[in-house]
Order: sequence, then C-alpha cells, then structure tokens
Amino acid sequence: RYCPQSKFIIKMDDDIVVNLYDFHDRLRYRYEDRKNLILGLMQMEAKPVRNKISKWYVGYDEFPGYFYASFMSGWAYAITKDAAVKIVDESFKRPYFWIDDVHITGTLAERTGVKREGLNGLYTLHVDHLYCCLELPGAADYRCDYMVGPAEGDMDIMIRVLDHARTCYMSHCHRRKPKESVAKTCIRAKVPPLAPLGKGEGEILKMF
Repeated sequence: RYCPQSKFIIKMDDDIVVNLYDFHDRLRYRYEDRKNLILGLMQMEAKPVRNKISKWYVGYDEFPGYFYASFMSGWAYAITKDAAVKIVDESFKRPYFWIDDVHITGTLAERTGVKREGLNGLYTLHVDHLYCCLELPGAADYRCDYMVGPAEGDMDIMIRVLDHARTCYMSHCHRRKPKESVAKTCIRAKVPPLAPLGKGEGEILKMF
C-alpha cells in the first residue's frame, strides 16, 4: 500500500538525529541488492533488567532467558521489504513482548532467519559528537563522522545537522582522516540536558 516499489523501510525515532542523505546513499550503493536484512546499531548479549524499580523491568514470566537475541536499537534502522513481511507474518504466531526493538528485530528476526548487520561505527551515543561535527575548525568542509546520534531534546542540533548534511550532499564535502576524527578531537563542556520532547506519533513518509 505504501511505496510498494521500495527496497528498504527505515524505522526511526523522532527525537534522534539521522543523516538521511548518507543513509540513503549507503543503502543505495552498498546494500541495494541485499535481501532478508536489517541494518542498524546492533545490541549484542543484552540482558533483561530484573530490577523491579526500573521502568525496563522484565519478569521471568515475560522473558525467561538470560540474554536477548541480538537486536537493533530503535533509534534508526533499515529493513528490507522481504524481511519486514516475514517478521510481520511471524508476529501473529508468537506472544507479544513489550520491548518492541527486542521483539521485532531480535526475537522475531532470529526465528525467521533474518540477517542483522551492525553499522555501529556510524552511530554515536553522545550529542557532543554532533556538535563537534559542526563546530570543529574547518567543519563546513567535512562530512559528519556519524550518521545517527541523540538530540537529547535539542531541536536546534537536529536542524543544524540536517542542514549541514544537505549542504555536503550537494557539494561533496571531504571525509576526515582517522587521526582527525571527531571521536579523537572532540572536547566540549557539558551542558544541562533539555526537557524531553514528550510522546511521539508514528508516521510513514517517503524519503526520496
């Protein structure tokens, strides 16, 4: 019904910074012919939280295992259409588990034989890395080292990163050398986190 010609579906949270230009090109030029695949920030050997005071508490009656199946962070991941169909079909045969990233890209993907590949080096867990992508000397001439990262409630950084990504997509910015990478050169003073954006709503959009 939605974009039947699409080869990939991208799931992303609305409070996460995602360079859609790099994501699009990576899928198009490196993974276009792949099938039965999920790409993203892979979480391996993650354990259920058994502390009852945590909002992520999972009882043994919900999940008796010691480790979750390897799964993708829900921040942003891409799944081939054939893999999505297999997972949806399998979901009707299995009990629902409320941590959807684990359930969909972990348990159901494993049961249906869907391959999962990590792009972990293109994700950052630190919003400071995104600021440094924009603020290091000569930053305007370089692509950001990261494709996905947290906004931590800062809409401004989301807009700035996307504007920079668009400019680089049009003007072919350089990539930093390993010794000049953001991870090795980024130093920023910590600032207080902003208030959360609140509950989001899912929406299906055509990217390109």
